[in-house]
Amino acid sequence: MLRLAFARAVQRVSAQRAPVVTPARSLKSHRRKKLNRTSAHRIAMLRNMVTSLIKHERIRTTTPKAKTLRPYAERLVTYAKKSDQRHGMNLAARIVREQGALRKLFEVIGPRYATRNGGYTRVLHLMQRRRGDAAPMSVIEFVDRDGELRVPKPPR
Repeated sequence: MLRLAFARAVQRVSAQRAPVVTPARSLKSHRRKKLNRTSAHRIAMLRNMVTSLIKHERIRTTTPKAKTLRPYAERLVTYAKKSDQRHGMNLAARIVREQGALRKLFEVIGPRYATRNGGYTRVLHLMQRRRGDAAPMSVIEFVDRDGELRVPKPPR
């Protein structure tokens, strides 16, 4: 008897709710490229690459790696711009491997982009391919700095 009453109560509640319509697939995919590496290798590689990018402000790598690296670099610059420096530094220290690069991120790169809302890096595709395996190569660099590969256009 108690089960029957509970089942009827559940039916009443479910009948009152509007049906939830879910799309067949998500509009924005949150999958990451695996780059033919294990997760630990991929994370270590991206941490090394983002540290090198901060130190040298431009690195040459394959196009898929550059495209995968870009969101991580953008997020670190956003951490460096925030007013709560301590929390941002703790978050960035989990990714950046060297203290010198971390210091440069917060003392040089963060203030440089204080007025810019995103788009701190640029991926430029190179015409040459890598000699050994003909992989497409790219340069990822920070924008608005001395020695850029692409000269910025004047504002309209």
